Amino acid sequence: MKGNVEYWLCWIIMILFWIFLWTKPTFPMTFKEYINMPIQTVESKDELRIKWKDFLGIDLFQPYFVIRDVEASFREFTAIDFGRLKGRLRFGNRYKEVEYKFKYEF
Repeated sequence: MKGNVEYWLCWIIMILFWIFLWTKPTFPMTFKEYINMPIQTVESKDELRIKWKDFLGIDLFQPYFVIRDVEASFREFTAIDFGRLKGRLRFGNRYKEVEYKFKYEF
C-alpha cells in the first residue's frame, strides 16, 4: 500500500469520473438553442428555463432577460414621434454605437 497522496487522489478522481460517465447527465438544451427557438414555443421556453434552474440551482438565463427588458424600456422611453415621423433608438456593435432609426408613414 502506497502512502502517496497524489496516487490516491488520482484514483479518487478517476472513480468519480467513471461514476459521472456511467450516470450520463443530460442537459435540457444549450443556451444558443434556447435563444434561437421559434416564438411559437414560448411555453416550452419557460419550461426549459425552469428545468435549467432546477438542474443548476440558479436561473442561468436571468441576466439575458433582464438586459432585454432594460433595453426595451429604454427604447420605449427614448422614442420620438413627430406626427407621421417616428424615431426609435437602435444599438449596434455590442452597445458601442447608438443611432436613431426613423420611419415616415405615407
